[in-house]
Amino acid sequence: MLELPVYSIDGEMSGNTVSLNPDVFQSEINGPVLHQVVSVLMANQHQGTASTLTRGQVKTSGRKIWRQKGTGRARHGTRSVPLWRGGGVAFGPVPGFTKKRVPRKMRRAAFTSALSVKVADEAFYVVESLDLADGRTRTMAAVLEKMGLTGCKSLIVLEAPNDHAIQAGANLSRVEIQLLHQTSVVDLMKYDKVIMTRAAVDEIERRLSN
Repeated sequence: MLELPVYSIDGEMSGNTVSLNPDVFQSEINGPVLHQVVSVLMANQHQGTASTLTRGQVKTSGRKIWRQKGTGRARHGTRSVPLWRGGGVAFGPVPGFTKKRVPRKMRRAAFTSALSVKVADEAFYVVESLDLADGRTRTMAAVLEKMGLTGCKSLIVLEAPNDHAIQAGANLSRVEIQLLHQTSVVDLMKYDKVIMTRAAVDEIERRLSN
């Protein structure tokens, strides 16, 4: 059973430790599954609104550019063809979006792999809570400074809405605060450090241990 130190609300080590479920935080890192799930989640963020005009949709005069023979130049018809500037686009994107899905077991395996990567890289931190006394940015910055995470690209995961914590971290440029149900595999892999409240860790273990 893996033991990690628990930080207090002030950002200092409280002297307590938390036991992490090895099935969740020390599972086998499945690189191919992790890559596939991240790729699907990133693809699903596309809006599918990219659009181009074909040669039949652009508005041109339709006039033949020059006569067919006798000029010594190549034969051309209208300026709507993709060869000319202002013409249509060949094989360009069209509006449309198909949402991709991955099986639940794959999503779960990717999530545990992402958590295990952070734990293995010593980039996973547990805090007792983040019930700050106020929502000032300097309060959250002081907590991160005491944890040695100043300037790090960090993801803070809360188990429940916390107005003071969310407000305190809103103006920190390299810090993102999310609720547990909002956190995805992409978020875990995108940030260098992951900070979770103890209640969030317990909830993850409850969900992924079944």
